[in-house]
Amino acid sequence: MKQLILISVVLILVICSVLLSLNEQCMILGEQLAFSLQVGHCDLSTATNVPVPSIALIFWIIMNVLFAYFYPKQNVANGYKVATFVLGFPGTLFVYLIAQVARSTQKQKG
Repeated sequence: MKQLILISVVLILVICSVLLSLNEQCMILGEQLAFSLQVGHCDLSTATNVPVPSIALIFWIIMNVLFAYFYPKQNVANGYKVATFVLGFPGTLFVYLIAQVARSTQKQKG
């Protein structure tokens, strides 16, 4: 469970990259920042650019990380879990699936 956040973020980025590549779209992350990360099919002659505001991207990542942190905790109210799940969707769906696999693996070992 310790690596849940790292695995979730990497998995989300990989899935977004694959989906954008299949749809021949390019997502530019951090256009307003000092650096820019382009994900997907970024041939500028044929792809359509989908600019994502930095604030929205940061908010979405934070919601996914918070959901990964809140989900296994028993002392966190369910309302917070639901709110972070909805605000971080679709990434939180993958976090949930990873947590379920980790939980079932833990049960099999112990």
